[in-house]
Amino acid sequence: MKILIIIVFFYVFKLHTATWLEESVGNIISYEKINLPDGSVYSISKGTGGGKDNTGKYTSSSCIGHRLEKNNSLIELKFFCNVELSNDDKYYFMQYRTKSDTDVGVGKGTILGGTGIFSKLIGTECLYGVKHLKKNIYTTTKCEIPDNIFDELKNDN
Repeated sequence: MKILIIIVFFYVFKLHTATWLEESVGNIISYEKINLPDGSVYSISKGTGGGKDNTGKYTSSSCIGHRLEKNNSLIELKFFCNVELSNDDKYYFMQYRTKSDTDVGVGKGTILGGTGIFSKLIGTECLYGVKHLKKNIYTTTKCEIPDNIFDELKNDN
């Protein structure tokens, strides 16, 4: 009986969620690094970018963060981003990932705050995939959000 309740819960929950996707391209505008005695490299970088989400809105973002890597393998990465949408809403996002290749990976992110509809999404966790090519960063972010909030986001031009 407990298994049936759990299955019904996840089925009902999934019926009331929508997937919000954003695809963006960014570039690194500043980069500083320090080589540490154990062979690891600590770096701080800043970047800007832009993209589009699956509600038709365009985005402009700026991010700053740090990473620690060793032997071309990522140990830790954490970035904070300010994102502005074409409808003038804003949201603030933290991305983090550990233990992956340095130029490609999958991580998690959290919406930290925002204006408009994004004030209702504080604490929402998302998944993101990233690929680096030279100084360009290609990112796809996927968030499962309540249907009603997705509808509001879709209709808020």
